[in-house]
Amino acid sequence: MVSKKLINQLVPLARQNSIPVCVDPKERNFSHYKNVSVITPNIKELSFGAGIKIENYEHIIQAARKVKALLGCDMILVTRGEHGMSLFTKDNTTTDIPTTAKAVYDVTGAGDTVIACFTLALASGASPKEAAIIANIAAGLVVAEVGAASVSWERLYKVCREEIGG
Repeated sequence: MVSKKLINQLVPLARQNSIPVCVDPKERNFSHYKNVSVITPNIKELSFGAGIKIENYEHIIQAARKVKALLGCDMILVTRGEHGMSLFTKDNTTTDIPTTAKAVYDVTGAGDTVIACFTLALASGASPKEAAIIANIAAGLVVAEVGAASVSWERLYKVCREEIGG
């Protein structure tokens, strides 16, 4: 649906208008995502994009830095399953966000939840770290359901207040 040609036309236009471009990458199209604002690969996708076998946390850091440099993207939000997420920002700050999942029944749609919630939070004025925390909480809620699930904003708001406080 979104071709390399379309991405190459949309990204500069979005950048000129301060509109973030957030992508949940797929391995076969990894190189298409040059100059996007943020990508949200899982470990397997990050490993593929960097050409680095990821066996430990240090490999995640190396791979994220390599992909960030190769693509020229501002941020990478790596989804790490039971280990939560790691956010690599424009200024090379790394923030690890532990999982909030209480139970995992089905990971179907977890990545989609992450990119959707992160993008919405970022577009609504949240900092990248705040957006990642919100996305992490949302993903923790959907993996506790069987099948492709969603979370209502009311439930997400309630759980965010419980988890984060305020």
